[in-house]
Amino acid sequence: MTTNEFREWTKVTEPRMKWTMDQFRWHNNDEMLFYLGGEKGKFICLYSDGRMQAGTYEGAIPHIAGAYFQAAFEKTFDDQQEAFARVVMIGGGQFLRSWRRVAFEVEKTLKLYDLMEQVEALENR
Repeated sequence: MTTNEFREWTKVTEPRMKWTMDQFRWHNNDEMLFYLGGEKGKFICLYSDGRMQAGTYEGAIPHIAGAYFQAAFEKTFDDQQEAFARVVMIGGGQFLRSWRRVAFEVEKTLKLYDLMEQVEALENR
């Protein structure tokens, strides 16, 4: 890996105060991995079968896929969309604002984006 490639990879995992979605995992496995932080941070992963895991990770340099994930919470829902709705309800406005930017870039999320708007409308009442 060259210095420039390493610099680009570390941009993905730099500390920030917004949730980011791993688009590669979504496109390859239909898994929704959201993470907050840099080399050490928090994560929420929603699997296609409706299982949700949340916890912490460390060692995400040079890429989030290289991180060691430690789940502190796990629950199974009827499907991935129900799990996502629960994450949105718990994560509230910060999660919605962060995730909205990613939603436009991932074409498979259109049904989830509609759900997000419904939850946001309820939250603003």
